[in-house]
Amino acid sequence: LARVDTPQGRPTAEPVEVGVVVHQAAERFAAVAESRGSTLQVSVGPGPLVIVGSSEWLDRLLGVLLDNAFKYAPQGGVVAVSVGAEGNRVRLVVEDSGPGIPDDERPKIFDRFHRAEAQGGYGSGLGLAIADAVVRHSHGRWEVNTSTLGGARMAVSWPRVLTSSKDPSEADPPVSWTVPAAAPPPAEA
Repeated sequence: LARVDTPQGRPTAEPVEVGVVVHQAAERFAAVAESRGSTLQVSVGPGPLVIVGSSEWLDRLLGVLLDNAFKYAPQGGVVAVSVGAEGNRVRLVVEDSGPGIPDDERPKIFDRFHRAEAQGGYGSGLGLAIADAVVRHSHGRWEVNTSTLGGARMAVSWPRVLTSSKDPSEADPPVSWTVPAAAPPPAEA
């Protein structure tokens, strides 16, 4: 978090294809989904889905959001991550089938050391503070609400960098895949 707070700790901003970062993060979290008997749904819209930021920091942001989604979704639940273009913005959404974030907790979730005690109070309370710093420094905007899956829906949108190197008819095609729920591990006796 200190790296994000100081100008010398911030990486140089560069064009980042968010679809690639989503794909890489989803591959890492597929093992988490399998170990919890959960389903991971991934959807990457047609590209390019380029923003200005740091791929390392965007990966950290996705790691925080996916980690939280799997922590709060019940065993055998669903976590979904999607990214796509909405006009001149790129929108990333991570949602889960967990208990969601109560309305009275939402204004505090990005505070350092805040943990949702009613939800079990997992972690140190720094993950979403780090995620918020990444979003702010990459000129993103948050939208936090309830998912159609029943849990939290964490969405971020950024200004889209429109690349002129590709003809729009040659845009990267949309990609979707699901890591199906595996049978949960047997309970230890």
